[in-house]
Amino acid sequence: MKIPIINYQDQNAYLKLDAAFKDTGFAYLKTDTDISNILKHAQKFFALSEAEKNKIAYKSTEANTGYQGMIESLTPGTPVDLKEAFNWCEHRKDNQWYNKEQKYTCLSWNRQLFVLTNRVLRLIELALDLPELELISKHNKSKSTTTRILHYPKWNNTIQENQMRGGEHTDYGTVTILFTDENPGLQIKPRNTNEWIDAPYIPNTCIVNVGDLLQRWTNDCYVSTPHRVVNTNLNTSRYSFAHFVHPCDNVQVDSLVGEQKYETIGAKEYLVWRLNQSY
Repeated sequence: MKIPIINYQDQNAYLKLDAAFKDTGFAYLKTDTDISNILKHAQKFFALSEAEKNKIAYKSTEANTGYQGMIESLTPGTPVDLKEAFNWCEHRKDNQWYNKEQKYTCLSWNRQLFVLTNRVLRLIELALDLPELELISKHNKSKSTTTRILHYPKWNNTIQENQMRGGEHTDYGTVTILFTDENPGLQIKPRNTNEWIDAPYIPNTCIVNVGDLLQRWTNDCYVSTPHRVVNTNLNTSRYSFAHFVHPCDNVQVDSLVGEQKYETIGAKEYLVWRLNQSY
């Protein structure tokens, strides 16, 4: 089983994405998006001392913004993940910024992600035979869509049992758009299998995957697939850049297609519930 590579300019791109989301829940999307500026910023920011980074420390799952040291366990009940992160939500007013340079760099990154996000949501609308903007409008200027830069540092200390760079988990929202550097580590486990599949770096692509709310919205037609970052190449820092596309806070997630299987839930309510399990 392989993760497909899709060119959004292909007239059948929406059909290929539909098939991928029903199968592995993951796809590579060809893109010419340049990550060099955000990568340089991540390298510079995470090289700061803990004391400096903690000046903008993460305060709550309700806000879900700021710097996180090694405090998160993506698999509840296991040791904390071997990673640090910085979160911001483009359309919130309470973002924390280390300096003006960081704010400018991160929000410039969001401008590139905006184009990709609407491109992906439009493909899903076509695949599900939804009216144009039906899905896009539910995400426009969402205060819960979160962008995250992650650093998996070099590690030569003790590793506890079941401790990983990123524990097994599913993503919480509609879709995630992910860029990585060239270092390996990401794996996915397609539903109804016990097999972990490598998701290697492929130049000029990003990874797009289904989140829990899109699985609920499609009544399990699309699958939110478990994934993790394993302890490989621990002598090298690894960086990744995730954009968690989440509905607007007032959106009620019920059914977009077919007979509703899940109880209706508020988008913000679901997000905070899931985040609280990881801290």
